[in-house]
Amino acid sequence: MDNITAIKHAIEISPSRKFKAFLQGIIGTIQSGSELHVYLANVSAKFMEEDLTDRKRDLDLLVVIAEVLVLAVIAFPIFLVIILTVMGFFGGSMSLSLTLLLLFSFLILPAIYAMFFYLIKSTSIEKIRKVKHKKNLTIKQYVGEYKKPLYIFLSSISIAISLFIFVFLLGNIGFLSLDLYLFWDLVFIVSIILIAPIGFYSYLKMKEQKEMQQRLPEFLTEVGDSLATGLNIFDSIKKAQKGHYGKLDPEIKKMKNQLSWNVSIKNILFDFAARMKSAIAERIVNSIDKGLIMGGNTDKIFKAASKEVEQVNQIEHQRKSIMSIYSLVILVCFFVFLAIVLILFSTIFMPFMDIQSEQLYKTGNAIKLSIKGRTSCPFV
Repeated sequence: MDNITAIKHAIEISPSRKFKAFLQGIIGTIQSGSELHVYLANVSAKFMEEDLTDRKRDLDLLVVIAEVLVLAVIAFPIFLVIILTVMGFFGGSMSLSLTLLLLFSFLILPAIYAMFFYLIKSTSIEKIRKVKHKKNLTIKQYVGEYKKPLYIFLSSISIAISLFIFVFLLGNIGFLSLDLYLFWDLVFIVSIILIAPIGFYSYLKMKEQKEMQQRLPEFLTEVGDSLATGLNIFDSIKKAQKGHYGKLDPEIKKMKNQLSWNVSIKNILFDFAARMKSAIAERIVNSIDKGLIMGGNTDKIFKAASKEVEQVNQIEHQRKSIMSIYSLVILVCFFVFLAIVLILFSTIFMPFMDIQSEQLYKTGNAIKLSIKGRTSCPFV
């Protein structure tokens, strides 16, 4: 088939309205005799603007989610805990209040957090950062791929088991009382032991990845400028290595060494994306690879990739600025909750327990005096 007929068939079977309009524009450009590369450049810029608008719309959605999260998962539990505690203490149904608090804390609240977690993950901002994991890995390959996280998690499990054994040993010798409250405290501490180390490790890796992604546009622009002056890809990367790109410097050095070993540029780029473990890095590497295969202005390919990464970095920076406010609100609510609990304990519960202890003491003394008086009477 000729080009026009093939494109018309693609329009008929494509489920995407945007892609259909794009193909129809190609047909119109070809039939009118206009320059196709100008149309493609204009459409590319238009799609980039639309993509930026969609991502900003997702930021507005995240703001709404954060507002609901603060109300439903932060403010509401604070009032619920205070109300149930006060009502249970003064209403005489403390066991029912404790049961409701335990159900809410360990079942309902985690379920709500999980719902918000998957709701946030469903946004397109998260999708552009999602890395496709390798499938059909053997056990040996899986261990080699995730060696450090597995070691950290297994170490956390061993510490948690040792803590369980230590607590039960202390309970058996009578040093601790093995009751329900100790059990829930132990569950909470074990959860922290299992989550905190692997979470901290993931945070450090993500921080390093973000630092590399922030400096990636500078590197791509530098390579593009060098290619525009007539240098080849090897000399361009060698020249870029002289700059300072923070966490990206070791990766650029590895790329330069691989080029000196006559490794193909395709393998070098895909190895770089695999080490970064970033979805946006995989996207631009695929784009650069296709551009190098087709030939043409290689410098423009690198500069276009730099623009794409810069746009993603801009959106993530805006997201961080917006969501940091809600993180601060959550922390403030947490400390306000602790302050309210301390105030209630010191102003209501402590005086009430002191009065109760005093009454019990007086009642005990009265009973002792009554028993003493009866035993001293000869007629009793």
